[in-house]
Amino acid sequence: MARHPEPEIVVRSQADGTITHLRNWLDCIRSRKAPTAPLRVGVEAARAAHIANQSLLAGSRVRWNAGANGVERT
Repeated sequence: MARHPEPEIVVRSQADGTITHLRNWLDCIRSRKAPTAPLRVGVEAARAAHIANQSLLAGSRVRWNAGANGVERT
């Protein structure tokens, strides 16, 4: 299996943000206030992970086609 380079880490986390993220989400449900991270940011982060997974599965580069709202091979 091919080795992939380690990702470059620009900012190191001090802790796992899962608990903090979940706490913020629950607080927003209770208070009806906006979350710390806007929905659009979450969608774009999930999309980036989805594109990376598709590239790994395809074994080649892929790109996001916004017009077709999907991933395509390059």
